[in-house]
Amino acid sequence: MERTADFAKIFFIPEGEIPQDVSEEAPRPEGWNRWLIAYYPFGASPECPDPDGVMAPQRFILSIAFCGGWASKVWGLSGSCVGSGPAYNASATDAKLPIEASQHQCRAVDPLAEYAPEQDCCTQFITDEQGEFGTDAHLRESAYFNMSWFKVYI
Repeated sequence: MERTADFAKIFFIPEGEIPQDVSEEAPRPEGWNRWLIAYYPFGASPECPDPDGVMAPQRFILSIAFCGGWASKVWGLSGSCVGSGPAYNASATDAKLPIEASQHQCRAVDPLAEYAPEQDCCTQFITDEQGEFGTDAHLRESAYFNMSWFKVYI
């Protein structure tokens, strides 16, 4: 993203096309128009009296959906998952029956079809509010993320 007092440009540069100026730590976004995916010319708009005030300083948020639309649904099919977290209730999963939280049970929930994080096995394991499932230790030993690099040039 390039932001000036008059405009904002958003770029998508595929990994195999990283420009030389970025590799040399001297970005020149004026030469990146082939990767431009969004352009907001705030300064060119007569309806925009304060183009520099349109956008606040940006924050980068890396969102990692541990459970998401896939893992929650297949919890009961994974041998390593079923042994983690609260007791998996297969019949409640198959019939989509609600489970009382006090039962220390869970079911696989499809988050695209219903909202029930308090019943979802994956969500209960990841949040591990009482520290009873060993989630922190499991993630410390087993979870990893591969990000080549993330840089902000000001």
